[in-house]
Amino acid sequence: MLINLITMDIFLPECHSLKEKRKRVKSIIASSQEKFHISIREDGFQDKWQRTQIIAASLVHNQDEANKLVSYFEDYAESAGGFEILSLQSIFWDTRELQMDENL
Repeated sequence: MLINLITMDIFLPECHSLKEKRKRVKSIIASSQEKFHISIREDGFQDKWQRTQIIAASLVHNQDEANKLVSYFEDYAESAGGFEILSLQSIFWDTRELQMDENL
């Protein structure tokens, strides 16, 4: 099992207010949660109306599943329109290699 963490910096050129941005970001988050059942939230640039940072975390069985999730975000940006992914970073951790804290 892999823990997959994806960080995306997004440009929203059609948003002209924070209210407009919030609506668009909520839509991106809701559709991503619905399709992939992942944990996702807005994290950065919350005071900017044309920029945002979204972080998504998921558990996947293998590298192929993780790559599908990254491809989904790239494809979604192209097909949905109205936003552009400026950067996308994906980090993986193998759960078998993580050490558990016995004090928890």
